Amino acid sequence: MHAATGHGSWGGGEPVSGAVEDWVLLAHWNPNINGLEGLDMQWRIQRADRKARRLHRTFATGYWNP
Repeated sequence: MHAATGHGSWGGGEPVSGAVEDWVLLAHWNPNINGLEGLDMQWRIQRADRKARRLHRTFATGYWNP
């Protein structure tokens, strides 16, 4: 998660964790889109944010291997 988060911070100065164990997979999607075969989308959230229902603090990652 280090590269994805960049060790930044949210508004208000709360840090974004770089520790893998602090994150959980929220959703995973393999769409069947013609021309984008191999597309993989994932949404991750910090465990503390999920527990506090702060769903606006998610990270989305898209991978495409044509």
